[in-house]
Amino acid sequence: MARGHRRRPPPRSRAKPHRCPGAVATPRVVGARPDRGCDAMPAPDARPTVLVVDDDLGVLDLLRDLLESRGYHVLTTLSGEDAVRAVAGQPVQAVVVDLFLPGMDGLELITRLAPQLSPAAAIVITGYAHHPRLDAARRAGIGTVLRKPLDLDRLLASLQAILDEAGSSP
Repeated sequence: MARGHRRRPPPRSRAKPHRCPGAVATPRVVGARPDRGCDAMPAPDARPTVLVVDDDLGVLDLLRDLLESRGYHVLTTLSGEDAVRAVAGQPVQAVVVDLFLPGMDGLELITRLAPQLSPAAAIVITGYAHHPRLDAARRAGIGTVLRKPLDLDRLLASLQAILDEAGSSP
């Protein structure tokens, strides 16, 4: 160290810890939503549940991480059959599904989920630009079809619009 030069201590964080009964003290993030108090914190099961179905593990992991980081409760499955079992008796506010899955395809899955989920609450993802099943999906009332590779901002905006319409935003 050079003579006469004193090393400054690192600056202290100006973040105030968030304290709610039973909560772990964590710093507030600059630019985060304003504090709405302890009573405004949703219970873990109050978060909107989004079902993501794709036979590609990479897509499942990416979407799960993205959606969980935005405050959603996410269920993931590799097939339509597994998805039907995963949501049995559990409310789901939206579904993001690959159109072409082995076995039960995405359109058939959305049809099977119709008693508990409107087709308008579905986002279909696919690598195909034109296919008869895409036309069938649109005729079935599916409001959003996104092409792979996914534009994640567009996916998030579409999901937010679906949940806003249903009154289920995180």
